[in-house]
Amino acid sequence: MWWDKLIKTNIPLGNKERLILFFVLITTIFFIIAQLFFWPAVANMKKSAAAIPKRQEDLRQLLSLRDEFYTLEDKMDKINLAIQRRGSNFELLTFLEELAKRCNIENKIVSMRPLNFPSGIPDEMTVEIDIDGLTTEEMTKYFFEIENSGKLIYLRKTTIHSNFGREKFLNVTLQVTTLTKKL
Repeated sequence: MWWDKLIKTNIPLGNKERLILFFVLITTIFFIIAQLFFWPAVANMKKSAAAIPKRQEDLRQLLSLRDEFYTLEDKMDKINLAIQRRGSNFELLTFLEELAKRCNIENKIVSMRPLNFPSGIPDEMTVEIDIDGLTTEEMTKYFFEIENSGKLIYLRKTTIHSNFGREKFLNVTLQVTTLTKKL
């Protein structure tokens, strides 16, 4: 046989010994192949299989962050469009006075003053308004007009006190905020 040439020695071997030597040689070759290729491949497959759920969770987080990014980008575009639409000569104090005239409460405004918050956004303008003697309907109308003006202004803070006179009126302090520059 062909393996006779491989194991040719000076020691006389019988058929049984040659067969055992052949199986030992084949087993050793398979063991070496298994150690070098098969076991590392199996270990690598187990490691890869264990990493798949982690990678799937990472992918879900990336998709969530992508969606959040596109949502924020869309909001930022809307904000920039609103700032562009209202014009570069927009003044918050003037606009709030005109809105008060439209709502017929200009004579109830006690004071309007701009505020600067030290930790606030630098491109943000806030105006504080003190109004005395408002009815609930007047207050609601003014709030609605501020929030739905389309000029990118919003109520930052509202303080309402009841005036316990003969008629029930409200004393209101508002902080109205807008952005002054594009993002």
